[in-house]
Amino acid sequence: LPRWRGAAPVAYALRAGDEVTGVSVQKVARRMDAGDVLGAREVPVQPDDTRGSLRERLAELGGPLVVEVVAAIAAGSATFTPQDEQAVTHASLLSKEDGRLDPAGAAVELERQVRAFQPWPGAYFELEEGRLAVVRAALAEGSGQAGEVLAVDKEREALRLAVGEGALDLLEVKPVGKRAMTGMAFANGRRLKPGANLLS
Repeated sequence: LPRWRGAAPVAYALRAGDEVTGVSVQKVARRMDAGDVLGAREVPVQPDDTRGSLRERLAELGGPLVVEVVAAIAAGSATFTPQDEQAVTHASLLSKEDGRLDPAGAAVELERQVRAFQPWPGAYFELEEGRLAVVRAALAEGSGQAGEVLAVDKEREALRLAVGEGALDLLEVKPVGKRAMTGMAFANGRRLKPGANLLS
């Protein structure tokens, strides 16, 4: 705190590309997450962190921090630090619709969105037959029309897709009503070839 006050701070930190995040212990206040801070710990965000993996690491920091703060309060040595209101950002409650991937967006932002919304609410592209959930994705080289298949990468077992700016390798996807599979398996099942457009 004061960055990402609200219900989904981990997801927002990942989507924004924050290099560092953390946990805070605060005094209860009328406004959400607006109380004085009694203690905080930071952790670097890893390039492959998802919402799930980062929350697990933060949980490991939270318990010991609470113990330290409670001990400081009992000893009368706790420090109550007001938050900088100029540095406040907000992380509102997420819905499944927030997971929709805009193919006209930049690859770097879409890749962050996939990680930020994994495991929930999940990220997905809208196809004619329904949502294609994207479980894992990675930045890739290439460009083309948004939704254009650039390659099926056998080494990465990925479907390479052009987006508004750059390209994404879809490493793991889950079509509606089916199990999760590699991007390559999905492409082979759909008989997708370079030049085809997945989204039209």
